[in-house]
Amino acid sequence: MLANDDLNIRFDFHAVISIETGSVKTVIEQFGGENWYQRFVRETFRTYVRDIVQKYDSGELKTNREKIALEVTVRLQKYLSATPFNLANVVVGNINYPAIVANAVEKKLAAQQLLSEKETQKEIARKDAEIRVEEAKGIAQAQKIINATLTPNYLQHEAINAQMKMAESPNHTTVYIPVGNNGVPLVKGTK
Repeated sequence: MLANDDLNIRFDFHAVISIETGSVKTVIEQFGGENWYQRFVRETFRTYVRDIVQKYDSGELKTNREKIALEVTVRLQKYLSATPFNLANVVVGNINYPAIVANAVEKKLAAQQLLSEKETQKEIARKDAEIRVEEAKGIAQAQKIINATLTPNYLQHEAINAQMKMAESPNHTTVYIPVGNNGVPLVKGTK
């Protein structure tokens, strides 16, 4: 049936109806016996459902399910009040939108999920960049401290220690030619 916004909606509507005790003869004689529902209730029930559903836009149907069921219940109870039929319950079942609408909703939800994922990735990248900046600051500070404390004498000391270790190695084939004062390698200043 058509909703208020002219979208064709399919759904199940259920009514639980009982027959009053001792009224079987009346049901057979006045309401068509076994076919009492088809002859007396079905079309009226459908009309009530259609009338009430057409008041709502298609997007409002799921959220107003209880309200729709209540409105149909009131109208159907009034219709059945002078009959041997008792309305126990009215329930709105599955609401099925056309495939094109369902697909559009799925695409919209997928797009929203992708957008949310991209925002999360953007936040992760921002945090990673902050970490790299902090690491770079730490390295820069360390280099500043090292550069301030390194002296040519200390570097010569380290070079001598490295030569001694290499000289003790059995596979050592490098030849050092002393070029600085006292026969040690010459180390230029860092300035």
